[in-house]
Amino acid sequence: MSRRRSPGRKRGDDEYIPSNSESEDSDSPTENTSRPLRGRPKKKDSDTLSQNSRHSNSQNRRHSNSRNSRNSKSPSNKSIGSTDGISSQNNSSTSIHSSGSSQSNRHHKKVGNKAAKRKKSRRQNVFVNKENNVRNPTHKIVKMPKKNVVVDTGKLVPPPPMNKKSKKKKDAEIITEEDKLLASLPLPSASIPHVFNRNLSMIGSINIQSFGTKKSSNNVIMRIIADILRRYDIVLCQEIHEPKGKEEIIKKLVDLVSTPSNPYSYVVSHPIGRNSYQERYLFLYKQQEWKVLDDYVVEDDVKMGDRFIREPYVVRFQHLRKPNVRVTLVGCHTQPEKAFEEIKVLVDDVYSNVKKRIQRDTIQEKRQLDQDRAISKKKEGGILNYLKHYLCCCFGSYSPVSTRDFTEEEEGGGLKSSEPIIMMGDFNAAGSYVNKKQREELDTILKKNNLMWGIKHSTDTTVADGSKAAYDRFVFETNNERRWIGNTRVWRFDESWENNENVDKNVDKDFIKKVAKRVTDHYPIEFEFKLQ
Repeated sequence: MSRRRSPGRKRGDDEYIPSNSESEDSDSPTENTSRPLRGRPKKKDSDTLSQNSRHSNSQNRRHSNSRNSRNSKSPSNKSIGSTDGISSQNNSSTSIHSSGSSQSNRHHKKVGNKAAKRKKSRRQNVFVNKENNVRNPTHKIVKMPKKNVVVDTGKLVPPPPMNKKSKKKKDAEIITEEDKLLASLPLPSASIPHVFNRNLSMIGSINIQSFGTKKSSNNVIMRIIADILRRYDIVLCQEIHEPKGKEEIIKKLVDLVSTPSNPYSYVVSHPIGRNSYQERYLFLYKQQEWKVLDDYVVEDDVKMGDRFIREPYVVRFQHLRKPNVRVTLVGCHTQPEKAFEEIKVLVDDVYSNVKKRIQRDTIQEKRQLDQDRAISKKKEGGILNYLKHYLCCCFGSYSPVSTRDFTEEEEGGGLKSSEPIIMMGDFNAAGSYVNKKQREELDTILKKNNLMWGIKHSTDTTVADGSKAAYDRFVFETNNERRWIGNTRVWRFDESWENNENVDKNVDKDFIKKVAKRVTDHYPIEFEFKLQ
């Protein structure tokens, strides 16, 4: 007889489990549920235990229902006896099966109940955000990302306002009243006429006061500096503060000065100075007009006595449209306390050394030119001219290529180069740094070396009001001055600002000078270089 569960017990606690023979011989219309259904995907290994427990419970319930329905449909004794016989025959097998697998069934029941409870608890603890449909199984408080709200027009809502910190940084760029006034003023180039003459090239020099990271980050000041430098074909810039191997602010300045029609290039020296305070010389030049043949820093060796705090920087230029036109520019920024001594060494030693080097380079170029001509004649004349040239070289006769020596012509002054040498920069050659007596002595030294001042002593090259001081200078060669040098002047770029319409009438002139000193405390000096 099959055991029936008591009314106080739950379903699945102590149910009848049929044997294999009984499940095969039963006439129940239900199918064997232990076989997996077709078309249904396989479960993962982690869900096998819970699946087996549910499968066994459902199978037991179906068998118990089939037995009850079969007993109710067959009222005859034969059928009852047959069923009792079958049950009595299989009673032993069921008892053995139940006794042998009681421990395993209990284990499966426990695992199944635990898995069902775990799944139920998971479903209860799942936190669902109805707005974003995000499931949070861990039941933790999480900030869910908000979706972009779409406007009726189909476009996204504009981004939220910037943080207060970023606003403060942007507002901090223009803080002072000087920068606000400087931003409203016109560019300096608007007040001076620019003459387009293909036979002239404008060369200038300017001391950009402490040009470093701080000044280069101010767009208002950089706008004025770039407009000033854009006036020149070649310009020397001093007081460039940037460490070795880094040229970010220099490239930024060059890019700002360059235009699509007139791109600029540059050559720059290494940082020069004895202590932590060091400067760099910078030459800007137009790419379509000039090219650099040579550049170097003067070696202040034992012969000169180590006189310079910042050694001069020499650059040799050649014009592209007129290759015969060349000019050598020597940039120097003297130390104010030793300006007189450094200018003397610049005129006596540096100038003579630069001149000798140019003559030496000219001799080498001439020899190379003669050698190229001789090779071309060999190719044209054939074997006879080649043998003649070879025999002349072997027996010591005249040879225009390799045996000719220019030392006598160089020492006697027979080889004279018309290439001008121009010394320029902030010499600090005025005021308390070089007094009147020292200036007279410098005039005598210049005259002795056939040199002359390009900027007179009475000229003022400083932006600040007060006594006139010609700190910035040109030094020209007397023999080449008429041949190469045109008009020389000081460009006071702030003169047009005093009577400008954008400036309030109540603004004092001293305040405008203070605004101009935000750019630099030196006026640029310039001269016209003749190309023909």
